[in-house]
Amino acid sequence: MKKIASLQFWAGLFLTALSAMVLTGWVLRHAPMVQMRPNFVAMVINTAACFLLFGTALLLRNGNTARRYRLLAGLLVMAICVPVLAESALNRSLGVDFPALIG
Repeated sequence: MKKIASLQFWAGLFLTALSAMVLTGWVLRHAPMVQMRPNFVAMVINTAACFLLFGTALLLRNGNTARRYRLLAGLLVMAICVPVLAESALNRSLGVDFPALIG
């Protein structure tokens, strides 16, 4: 059980650090922070936000408060992902990709 808790901690730390770096890169408009390599596609802001939510949820210890936050994080991820999937399915822009920050 201790190995699982350790893996959970390191995965949460990795996701949180990665998403914080990417979100900072988008705010600063610094391409190397949002792309692993220049010829790779940049991580989208929505993906970084979902990684941040998942990472922080993984870092929480067990308990009622942690359980509520994990539920809230899951609901927020769904609230981000459902409109993105709708954009793809409908082939229309719903404005959930934060075009003002990207453009």
